[in-house]
Amino acid sequence: MHIENTVRLDFKDVLIRPNRSTLTSRSEVDITRSFKFLHTSTPYHAIPIIAANMDTTGTFAMARALAEHGLSTALHKHYSVAEYVDFFSKLETKSSAFYSLGIGDGDWEKFREVMRLSGNAVSFVCIDVANGYTEAFVSFVKKVRDTFPDLVVMAGNVVTGDMTEELLLSGADIVKVGIGPGSVCTTRKMSGVGYPQLSTRRTVSADASARTAAAPSLVTLPKPSAAAPTSSCSAACSPATTRPGASAWSLTARSTDASTG
Repeated sequence: MHIENTVRLDFKDVLIRPNRSTLTSRSEVDITRSFKFLHTSTPYHAIPIIAANMDTTGTFAMARALAEHGLSTALHKHYSVAEYVDFFSKLETKSSAFYSLGIGDGDWEKFREVMRLSGNAVSFVCIDVANGYTEAFVSFVKKVRDTFPDLVVMAGNVVTGDMTEELLLSGADIVKVGIGPGSVCTTRKMSGVGYPQLSTRRTVSADASARTAAAPSLVTLPKPSAAAPTSSCSAACSPATTRPGASAWSLTARSTDASTG
């Protein structure tokens, strides 16, 4: 057994320390980003924040609302084939909605039917499992990439650089990072599995860039509830882009509330 005894931080363990800035208003901050994905030429230019695919937030209504502000939504997987076909066939901004699926045979066949009936209208997919450390998960990511080579594939959840690299090499363009960081998620309490989220985000990002020279990963919002039976609790963080001359925020650890991993 290997025990890590160095300090690992969650987002709750840090505060934002302001630095000097040339900006006069928060409205001047530009957080839109352009990404070139690892496996597909599909363009992306928007705000890289994706609402999680739980049943109360990953809805068509949420996708339409967030799309107006340049954000994206990972849809939950409880809609019918007909509902998905209708939604994606009419979707104007393809990056505003991700089709979510697990790795079961039923999910796979349902997705293929949606693609067939919609004329491959889905451009962005989210392959979501609670624990991405299985050969079956990696094999499924490869199958999706081989079957639909033009898709933007998001896959997770993982918390280490080695598994992030494995997913990227297997066909993922975006990696979902985080196991159990949601405020009411019980994954860590019930299973003892997880990793402090801020340290996870920094470590995974550095390892992915160093090992694969891949484009930066996008981000999913923390899931506020663990009630959805098909969703896992995950989150990731991506640095915002400021205009020239603006100073970035920095993080300061709370000396009395640091988590260890």
